[in-house]
Amino acid sequence: DSRLFNFFNAYPVFPTTTFLTNALAFIPMWCLLYIAQRAPLHSNCRYILCVWTFSLGGVYSFNIAIALLDFYNSSGYMPLDVHDPSESSIFCRIGCVALGVVEIFVLATGGVAVRVCCIRYKRMLGKSSLTVNEAHEMSKAMIPAYAVSFLLK
Repeated sequence: DSRLFNFFNAYPVFPTTTFLTNALAFIPMWCLLYIAQRAPLHSNCRYILCVWTFSLGGVYSFNIAIALLDFYNSSGYMPLDVHDPSESSIFCRIGCVALGVVEIFVLATGGVAVRVCCIRYKRMLGKSSLTVNEAHEMSKAMIPAYAVSFLLK
C-alpha cells in the first residue's frame, strides 16, 4: 500500500473527475446534435452525424455509470482491480463494445462513401463539376487515417 493509493482511495478524486468530465462532454454533444438538425446538410450526412453522436453519448453514459459505482465501492473510492465491484467490469465491457461500434461505423461509412462517390463520378463524367471526384478522392484518402486511428484505439 502506497500513500498515493491510500489518498485516492480515501478521497473521491477519480470518480468525481470522471463523472464531471463525462457529464460536461454531453454539452458539446447536444450542441452538435442541434447544429446537425439546423444546418443545411444532406440527409445521409445528418443521419451519420447523429448516429455517431448518440453512440459516443452511450460511451459517456457508461463511463458515468462506472464513476457512480466507484462512489459506492465498499473498499474505497479506488477499485482494487478491474472486477471490483463486479458491475464495473460489465459496464467497462459494454463501453468498450460501444466505442468499437463507433469506430467500425466510421470505417464502414468511409468505405461506402468511397464506393458511392466513385460510381456517381463514373456515371456523371463530363456532365458535372469536379465536386464528386473531389469527394471521392477525399473519402479514399481518409480510409487509411480511419484505419490507423481504429488500430491505435
